[in-house]
Amino acid sequence: MDVNPYAAPQAVLKDPDCAVAAAAPFYVVAPRKLVLLMVMTVGIYSIYWFYRNWKQCRDATGEPMLPVLRGVFAIFFVHRLFRRVDAQLRDSAVAFAWQPMALATGYVVVALVSLVTDQLSKHDLATPYSHFALLPELAAHVFVLAQAQRAINAACADPGGLANRRITFANAFWLLAGAAWWAMVLFGLFIVATLPAPPA
Repeated sequence: MDVNPYAAPQAVLKDPDCAVAAAAPFYVVAPRKLVLLMVMTVGIYSIYWFYRNWKQCRDATGEPMLPVLRGVFAIFFVHRLFRRVDAQLRDSAVAFAWQPMALATGYVVVALVSLVTDQLSKHDLATPYSHFALLPELAAHVFVLAQAQRAINAACADPGGLANRRITFANAFWLLAGAAWWAMVLFGLFIVATLPAPPA
């Protein structure tokens, strides 16, 4: 094959790792990156995480569905998603030990508890406990999604999530925004913890 020595070099316009991740039936991401984004965005990243999983599932299967709706209202679809991941593991003959239905139920329970404590906090009820509940609730959310992500990565033949391990520009933006939010939250928790107890 002849090569034109005067031709301009052809640049690679798309990261091949990103292309591999986008072609997977579910959203591949390195567990460490998932945990970092979940913690720094106080769990908001989970909306995008569910959306991307359903979008790639729709793209892979051609089934009619609304990924945005399933991302926002994840508690109604988390069992269905985890069942699909488990089916993909079985179809691919990948041995992976996890409890998809228990994890999905755990996610729903923690989400409902978070809604209750959030309302208590907004109305200054059960303070300061309702304020401090944020941390264990976030830890539980991160645990569930990290376990599910390991199963997803295994089902997509990328156990380490290497195809999506880099921090992108959009990721960096959310990390910076999350850092500012965490600074305000921790300062607020410090103020609440140091307030004198009300007189009996």
